[in-house]
This record gives sequence, C-alpha cells and structure tokens, in this order.
Amino acid sequence: MTDTAKKEHKRQLKALELREQEISVAKAEIDLEIRLLDRVRHNHQHGLLLDSNTGTFRLEDAVYSEVLSLGTAMQRWGDAHPGAPLTLYIFSPGGSVLHGLALYDTLRTLSREGHEITTVIRGFAGSMASVLFLAGDVRKIGAESIIHQHEPSSMAYGKLSEMTDANEFVKTLFEKITRIYVDRTSMTRTTFRKKTVGKEWHAEAAEALALGLATEIA
Repeated sequence: MTDTAKKEHKRQLKALELREQEISVAKAEIDLEIRLLDRVRHNHQHGLLLDSNTGTFRLEDAVYSEVLSLGTAMQRWGDAHPGAPLTLYIFSPGGSVLHGLALYDTLRTLSREGHEITTVIRGFAGSMASVLFLAGDVRKIGAESIIHQHEPSSMAYGKLSEMTDANEFVKTLFEKITRIYVDRTSMTRTTFRKKTVGKEWHAEAAEALALGLATEIA
C-alpha cells in the first residue's frame, strides 16, 4: 500500500470513528428523550392529582424521586386554593427516607398554612410511606389495610471510617422517624422501639387506631 493510500485509509478510519461518536451521542440524546416522554406519559396515566376540585392526590408507587413532583404539585395546588382541604391516598411499600421527609415537610407546611390534610391508606403503607401517613391531620385507614415499619437499613461499604459515618447517619434518620411516631401518635419512644428494633412490625387497622396512628377506620 502506497503512502498516499495509507493516509487515505487513516483519514477514512478517523472519519468513521467520528461518525460512530456522533451516532453514539445522538442515540444517548434519543434515549434521554424517550425516558422523559415515558415519565410524562406515566404522570399522565397515573396522575398525581385525582380531583382538582377537592385537592385529592395519590401516592401509588415507591417513595423515591417522584414524590418530589408530588410535593410540588400539592404545594402549587395549595397556593392556588388557600385554606382548602387536601387529601392524599397512599398505597406504597415505602422507599427513600430522605425523599419521604421532603414530602412529609411539604404536607406539614401545607397544614400550618391552613389546609386540613387528610391521609388515607388503601391496602398498604410500608416503612417511609407509613411516616407520610402520619403527616395527615385526619388519618384514615381501610378496614383491611396494613401499616408496616422497621429499622432503616444501611448499604454502607468501604473504609471502616466511611461505614461508621454512614451508620451514624442511618441512626439519625431512625431517630427522626421515631420522633415523628412519638409526636404524631399515642406511642411512647419505648413502645415504638420495641416494635421495630430488630423486627418487622405490621399493624392492622384496629391496632393502628388504638395506638393513634390512624384517627379513624374508613
């Protein structure tokens, strides 16, 4: 192969590599757009707002980043309807404590702004979802529904100091959850810890009512 042919061959290879990079970037952009469209479609099909007239919302998924959108939708609805009551239906296995605390704070803020918050469990409220249930001023649980709570888990790994810091943070989160339960129910700290430390606690409607988790069975 002559030098000229070699140069041409290298030029063609370089052009091909650039083209492959362009295709890769375009594919990544298309994938991102598809994911965004899927989320929009999901929010449309499984709308956060059930009834714009009564301010009825729902949480029917795990507690992760989507609840931030739910909190924003609630806050906007509350701003547009000063003092109007707001209802949140819950069917959720729980999830991220930090995402859940963001929504919990939003609900309690709306309550302090004059909105009566009603939370309703239909089926199951597990872990962080049960904490969100406690954000309601009025808390209704279906007769056959169940509340679940347990110790938070840590996924810490790495150096001993890093795992120690992570475990201390998990203890802080569990302390927050404990305080919410004690403040928002008739349970003492001792009672709550006995039911959840090293255990999986499942409370049916009657127990939830007796311990002040729910204000009524409905």
